[in-house]
Amino acid sequence: MSLKNLGLVKAIFVGVQAPTNTSVIWLDTSLATPLHKYYNTTSGTWEALVHSALIDNHTIKKDVDGKLYVDISTIPELQIADGSVTLVKLQDVPSSTVFYRKSAGDGSPEVQTLATLKTDLGLQGTNTGDQDLSGYVLKITTINGKALTGNIILTPSDIGSPSGSGTSTGTNTGDETKISILEKLEIASISGVNTGDETYESILSLFGIVAPEEQYYLLSETERNRLLGSANVYTISFPSSTTVDGRILGATEGVDYPNSWLLEASDAVDLKITHNLDKHIANVTIWGETLDGYRQKFDNAAYSGILEIDSNILKIEALATVESPIRIQLTFA
Repeated sequence: MSLKNLGLVKAIFVGVQAPTNTSVIWLDTSLATPLHKYYNTTSGTWEALVHSALIDNHTIKKDVDGKLYVDISTIPELQIADGSVTLVKLQDVPSSTVFYRKSAGDGSPEVQTLATLKTDLGLQGTNTGDQDLSGYVLKITTINGKALTGNIILTPSDIGSPSGSGTSTGTNTGDETKISILEKLEIASISGVNTGDETYESILSLFGIVAPEEQYYLLSETERNRLLGSANVYTISFPSSTTVDGRILGATEGVDYPNSWLLEASDAVDLKITHNLDKHIANVTIWGETLDGYRQKFDNAAYSGILEIDSNILKIEALATVESPIRIQLTFA
C-alpha cells in the first residue's frame, strides 16, 4: 500500500461548545474575543493555546519553492506581554479563597481556603485576638498563700527575719544599725546613754529648729503674755522726764510698749493710750525706779484718775511727774 502526503491538514473546531474530539484545536467563540484552546489530558480541561495562531495561514507561509514554513517573525506579537493579564482575565475562583503555594517545591500558585491558611499559620479560636497566652505568661495569683484578689495584709512571718544586725521586733526598728541611723541623721557619734556628743542647741540646729526660748523672745509682748497665761497684762516702760510728752519721745515701740499701740500726751499731764484690744481696763499700777529697785506709787503720786473712753482707748489722768524712770502695768478684764 502506497502512502500519499496530503500536506498540512487544518483540524480546527469552531463553536461555543467544546468539541467531543479532544485531538483537535477548538476556537472558543463563546468568549468576547474568541480564543484557541487545546485539551490538557493531565488536568482534563480545555486550556488556552498561546501560540495557536502558528497553525493559521498568517504564520504558515510558502517559500519560493512552494514549500511551507513558519514565519517566526510574527510569533513575538502573539505572545502575552509581562503584566498584561488583568485579574478579570484570570480563571474564576471560589469565594473566601487565597492564592499561595502550599505544595512543597517551586511551582504554580494554588487556590487555598481561609481555613487552610488559618491552619498553616497556626491560628486557633475565632481569630479575633482572644488567643489564650496562658502557656507563655507566668501567672502569679498568690503571695505566701494569700490571694491577689484584694488588699493583702502581710504579717512578720510573711516578711521573714531581717538580714542586718537589727531585729524585726518592736515598732519601726527594722534592720537599721546604730551607725546607719547616725549616718542618716548626720550625727558623728553617740557616747554614754542617749547623751552623745551633740548639745541641745546643735541638735536643734541640725534639724533647723529654733530653740523654744529664742522663739519666745521673737514673739510680741501680747503673744508672750498669752503663752504665760497673762494675756490681759501689758507693760509700758518710760524713761525719766518731767513731762508726759518727754517720756513718750524716749520710749521705743515694740521694746518699751507693745507694737501698734499709740501713745499721746493729752492736756500736757495726761497719757492717752490707744491699744485696740477691744477690752475694758481693770487696773493700772505705776512703779517708780529708786536706788533699791522699783517702788509702787499710790494715789496722786501715781495718777489722779483713769478714764476709759471706750474698749480700745483709755486715759491716765495726771500721770506721775517724778523725775525717774517709771513702769506702767495695765490689766484688762
